[in-house]
Amino acid sequence: MIENFVERIPESLKSKPGAPFYSGRSAFSEPSDLYTLGIHPGGDGGSSVREHIDWVLQRQSADWSHYRDGCWDGAKPGQRPLQRNMLHLLKQVGKEPHKVPSSQAVILNSPDIPAFKRKYKRSFEELADECWPFHKAVIDELGVKVIAVYGKDSGDYVRQKLNARERVNEFSAFYGENKSKARTAQTYRTEDGKLTVVTLWLPGRGSPWWTNPDTDPTHLVVNALKGQRR
Repeated sequence: MIENFVERIPESLKSKPGAPFYSGRSAFSEPSDLYTLGIHPGGDGGSSVREHIDWVLQRQSADWSHYRDGCWDGAKPGQRPLQRNMLHLLKQVGKEPHKVPSSQAVILNSPDIPAFKRKYKRSFEELADECWPFHKAVIDELGVKVIAVYGKDSGDYVRQKLNARERVNEFSAFYGENKSKARTAQTYRTEDGKLTVVTLWLPGRGSPWWTNPDTDPTHLVVNALKGQRR
């Protein structure tokens, strides 16, 4: 089944550095009620999308997870801040990392959102539009019910594409000196109620970690999954 998703990735993107799969063949070959999406793979170079696909399909374990098994920036597997937060999220929802399909809204490497314009001469939204058929196929063919998205840009984009406008839940975390700063995570549902999008803030870089009980928004994902199973 994962080969069907590969076919949805435009050829124009495959020669560029990037990574569409943040979990392996097992995750993209079985039904899943949860799909996780980030903003984009970090960095500014690396293997091409085509090389990454070949690596995932031909050489990597079917039960691989980039969040659990990836060695980011020379750290031990799964120990970078974002990895630790994502592993916490998956633990909270009772799922193994290699069983949950995971990707990025834009599958091309980029250090930040503005860099897309400088590097590819395209905006985040334009590149996300090129990647959307891939994500929509995953959502439809795997029977996804809840999309957990980190990062406001990616969250807003996914909600717009799925027409998820009904806000059904929200959690604000207050932090910093005198708890004067806040980050908010929100849950939105589509009009037909078949899909739920949970937008989480990107942990770290000045934002609170999900692993801190006082600033943990992952219960929104837990509740969204429970709501879709009724």
